[in-house]
Amino acid sequence: MIENCHFVGGTNLATAVGTGVLFDAPLRSGAYNNLVQHCNFTYLNIGINWGAGANLQQVIASEFIGCNYGARPYQAVTGVDGVDTPTIIGGRFEGCDVGLLEGATSGGYFNCRFENSVTADIEFATSSTYAFFSGGYSASSALILKNRTNANSLNMNSSELGYWSLEDSTSRPKMNAGRYVFAATGQTPAIHSATDHSIYFQDYPLLRNSIYLEASNAAANNRIIAIGADGSDVLVVSGYNRATAAYGTIDIGGGNHVRPISNDATTLGSATRLWSEVFAGNATINTSDENSKQQIADLDAAELAVAIRIKALVKKFKFNNAVEAKGDAARIHVGVIAQDVEQAFIAESLDPRAYSLFCEDTIYVDADGVEHDEPADGRTETTKLGVRYTELLAFIIAAM
Repeated sequence: MIENCHFVGGTNLATAVGTGVLFDAPLRSGAYNNLVQHCNFTYLNIGINWGAGANLQQVIASEFIGCNYGARPYQAVTGVDGVDTPTIIGGRFEGCDVGLLEGATSGGYFNCRFENSVTADIEFATSSTYAFFSGGYSASSALILKNRTNANSLNMNSSELGYWSLEDSTSRPKMNAGRYVFAATGQTPAIHSATDHSIYFQDYPLLRNSIYLEASNAAANNRIIAIGADGSDVLVVSGYNRATAAYGTIDIGGGNHVRPISNDATTLGSATRLWSEVFAGNATINTSDENSKQQIADLDAAELAVAIRIKALVKKFKFNNAVEAKGDAARIHVGVIAQDVEQAFIAESLDPRAYSLFCEDTIYVDADGVEHDEPADGRTETTKLGVRYTELLAFIIAAM
């Protein structure tokens, strides 16, 4: 153990010379559990150096002033000729060129203070593996972390030095001009571009259920769009604005088409999640090619009779939700009642469910009267009826 010693080399950083303490391992047999505490290292080339195989060395409450390297737990290799488990607790590094050169395995650094470093507070060598930093302070240094991407599986938890937690993997993130690249396991991260991204994934990023990827504008706590999967494995794209506590606008564009993944397999909306309005430059185009159809025939007498019955069932009405929101100002709609259409088919001994103009969906209503597409405890199963007006009108026209 070395305690309460003062080691001096030159008279300033420019004349720094010599090494204060060398932890060495004769014949690579390993040197363990040596301790340096309450010592001062001033204007040295290296304050404390670690030799090959010098393992489990500890430095406590010591100062490094104006050294080229304050502490140097480093060898260019890992394994028997490397350095492992160095520990520095409460060190002070001031006015050094590099405060700490980290190139060890499983080094631990706790509440170290760095100030006025000429090049960097901490520099990482490629041999740095599993380094752990907790707490610490930095002030007036040219750079806090140098060559941080050299570090393998760095774990740093410090409001001053930074927060980094990187798993042991060849796909650890790489940084280029403040931009980070993540690769798949076993791949080497490649810098995609220095200008067109802040984070670049070479493989699929995965978010846990109910965790959302949010994009916001410059306003504090103002979410503009969030994308994630909820607990029901439903993809959610939300335009909720935190600042106004209201939903905003989501613009989608920049391509020729916005289309489903599979043909004729995905609905737009559901029985309990309706779009309020659809604005379009043209009407919808429905499949009508003869090659897509079979069993083509004219309407029979019973079907024509149903069409005549439905023609007489057209009524005017107001929607409940519109009246709740607008009162008497709710507008009048014209159309049919699905239950009336159902009875018109039954009156002619036809099954309305055999015709696609008549729609029936199973929904689930909770104790508050809110409708849902999925069953759950406390929800009552019921049905909701509707019609396809394009087919209904064609049906009625056939009887004219």
